Amino acid sequence: MPLAPAEVRARLEGLLGFPVTPFRADYSLDVDRFRAHIEFQLEERPAGLFVCGGAGEFFSLTPKEVATLAREAVAVAHGRVPVLVGTGYGTRMAIDLARSIESAGADGLLLMPPYLVDAEQAGFYEHYAAVARSVQIGIVLYQRPPVLVTPTTVSRLAEIPNVIGFKDGTGDLDHLQAISRLVGDRLSLINGTPTAEASADAFAAIGITTYSSAIYNFIPRFARRFFETFAAGAGRERRAMLDEVIRPIAAVRERRKGYAVALIKAGLRIVGRDMGPVRPPLVDLTERDYRDLEAVISKT
Repeated sequence: MPLAPAEVRARLEGLLGFPVTPFRADYSLDVDRFRAHIEFQLEERPAGLFVCGGAGEFFSLTPKEVATLAREAVAVAHGRVPVLVGTGYGTRMAIDLARSIESAGADGLLLMPPYLVDAEQAGFYEHYAAVARSVQIGIVLYQRPPVLVTPTTVSRLAEIPNVIGFKDGTGDLDHLQAISRLVGDRLSLINGTPTAEASADAFAAIGITTYSSAIYNFIPRFARRFFETFAAGAGRERRAMLDEVIRPIAAVRERRKGYAVALIKAGLRIVGRDMGPVRPPLVDLTERDYRDLEAVISKT
């Protein structure tokens, strides 16, 4: 049975895992490697796993693949952590996906922005509210460009009982502070910026200490150690980890468009856990960038 939304919200505090989706050389889904990767992700005790998210290449998955991955993740996790699954696109499609994910036994949804739509806040509210009300499991709203939801809209959505969280991928701290003031403790607020470790201190300054970790995919023990130094306020050790590993990884990621996902899969290949290529239109790392990433990972 899925966890109640309130329990999911209570447990989503700390370090969150966002596993990749493994593909074969022909870009078909590799379910066996996915199951193994979920088990690997659980070893360092994340507060929750979000499958079929941005790192999981949600945008390239079919509805059938999303439902399959949801079922497999739930089966492997077996209640050890909450499992939330990405959904999105237009309202009707998002509702269909949400219901299939709920039927698969997931504990919640990561509700992506509507696809390529710039609309009025009233329209965004109706979209998110319709999806949230179509299921009973918990909903984490995900804000990332081009869709920006105002603090007032977020506050209205927080009144829906199963809306439990808000994940930000923009890094606009003034905007997040305004949201925090309006929603209080009604929602879990999550730092979802790329390489969130690099911005963890800035988010913590406004009271947001939960974050999603891309590097947790391929160096989970290092990611856990970094989180523990962050939580303990161990400034010197944390700064060294930032300078020697986190920032150099971010620098490689920024070299080409789409590397936010491709870099994770390259990292997994480097540590001996190959998850296959990224699906087009993303591209894999160049040989030079791969070697540079390999040099950074060797320091962990």
